[in-house]
Amino acid sequence: MKKAHFEYDYGSNFLIVHKNKPAKASIELGEIIIDIDKYNQVTAIEIMNPDKLWKIPKKLLKNMTDAKIKTEYRNGLFWIFLTLKLGEDVRPISIPLALERPALMACA
Repeated sequence: MKKAHFEYDYGSNFLIVHKNKPAKASIELGEIIIDIDKYNQVTAIEIMNPDKLWKIPKKLLKNMTDAKIKTEYRNGLFWIFLTLKLGEDVRPISIPLALERPALMACA
């Protein structure tokens, strides 16, 4: 799982986890936006209201110390795995997408 950069805005309740790579397009899934690069690899995940979406208190999100992104294609679904380190608490988050493999290439 690759270490990623992250930013959380407490006031607007907006989290972005990114790999510091330029995006060529975005896929909007309600309160989640996935940015992809020219190779169709995930470069960033933007989440509005992560506290409500994943039941993580805003206070913990504000004190996040690390984040990682991993993607893979399995069982007919494209999966995005986020790992958020919130102080001593580690929260694994899985986001399944029903996309064809050529639509997004899994990145290690």
